[in-house]
Amino acid sequence: MTFIFPISNLMFGRLIPNKKSKTIVNEFNELQDILGLQNFKLIFPAILTDRGNEFIDADGIENDEYGNARTRIFYCDPYSSSQKPEIERNHEFFRFYVPSGESLNDITQEQVDLMFSHINSYNREARGHHTPYEYFAFIYGKEIYRARTPYTLSKVNLVWQQNLPSFFLACLLIYLLHVYHRINSVLIHQKQYFSIYKLIYYVT
Repeated sequence: MTFIFPISNLMFGRLIPNKKSKTIVNEFNELQDILGLQNFKLIFPAILTDRGNEFIDADGIENDEYGNARTRIFYCDPYSSSQKPEIERNHEFFRFYVPSGESLNDITQEQVDLMFSHINSYNREARGHHTPYEYFAFIYGKEIYRARTPYTLSKVNLVWQQNLPSFFLACLLIYLLHVYHRINSVLIHQKQYFSIYKLIYYVT
């Protein structure tokens, strides 16, 4: 299950064991436990999703276990993925790591968190060459981001400690690619550019 905040383009994902509506409600309850009710209401004032059966329990998603209202849920029209274009476009980044049709059975939540950490660290031309993380942290604060992804930050610190030469080499490649792009004003195809970030993921 993937989430995206359209203003910042920040995205994260949760591995779920099945697509039952109760499982989805439990995921939202866990998010509220991590963030707290007020922060949950702040960053999830409304949720737009498709009409899959897993999202059928609107009351369970909109209200917590104690009956407190926490969000509002809205559904796209049938066969209208264009009504949520941001998440459809960002799924292309996800598919660089996990090609369409490839099983998720061998992927852990820690790997998913690290993968989205790299995706959220990729700057976007539409955001003034800022990253989704920078935008999200500016709007909501770094504390909320850290609360949502505690594993990611500790993992990145571990990577710096254990794989310093490889990590610096990958970062240097990214920097040189930025310089080349800016000096020569060459439009680099997104897939080619993002493969460098994929390199970091496998190196680390």
